[in-house]
Amino acid sequence: MKHVREHEVKGEHLMPPHAREIKHLIAPWTVGSRRFWAGIVIIGQGSSSNPHVHDDAEEIWYVVGGTGRVRVGEEEEEIGPGSCVFVPPKTVHQLLNTGQTELKVLAVTSPPPTLEGFKKVHTPK
Repeated sequence: MKHVREHEVKGEHLMPPHAREIKHLIAPWTVGSRRFWAGIVIIGQGSSSNPHVHDDAEEIWYVVGGTGRVRVGEEEEEIGPGSCVFVPPKTVHQLLNTGQTELKVLAVTSPPPTLEGFKKVHTPK
């Protein structure tokens, strides 16, 4: 069994202008998963993820805590705890923390990226 505890996973800290922390929970490079990646995205007050696209992967976001907005393609909506959002492949998407506390989101993509591919897509240029 491969059991991952979020509090034991060292986060990857990405710098401004899209400062956030990403914890790779389940990934090909952490537990050897072949069909999906799962991680926790923590976005501080006033920050956001970088707008980006996954060419072949679908993504699901589930808001664990905090509030904000989500952009998927041309649409934008408010999100909060319990919100679950589907992002189809080839669609620009972004998380924005507009709340008063950190925004914490469980993200799952399938198929999973490589670590190099993940960094290329999620690191602001």
